[in-house]
Amino acid sequence: MELNELLSECSSDGGKLVLMYLHRVGTATIDQLASVLDFQISKTYSVVSALEEKGLICKLEHTAQERYTLKQVSL
Repeated sequence: MELNELLSECSSDGGKLVLMYLHRVGTATIDQLASVLDFQISKTYSVVSALEEKGLICKLEHTAQERYTLKQVSL
C-alpha cells in the first residue's frame, strides 16, 4: 500500500503524522514517536492503538522494545 492510500484510510491528523514518520524512518518506538512528533505519551499510545486496530501499522515481533512499522500488504 502506498503512503497516499494509507493516509486516505486515516482521519486524524495525529495518525497521519505517525504514518508519514514511519514511512520515512521505517520503525519507531512509542517514545521516539512521542518525542519527534511532540505528542504526550498517552496521546501517542492512543494514536498508535487506533492505527493498529485499523490495520495500518503493526508491532514488530522479537524486538527488545516495542517497535512499530507500517503494515506490509502482500499481493
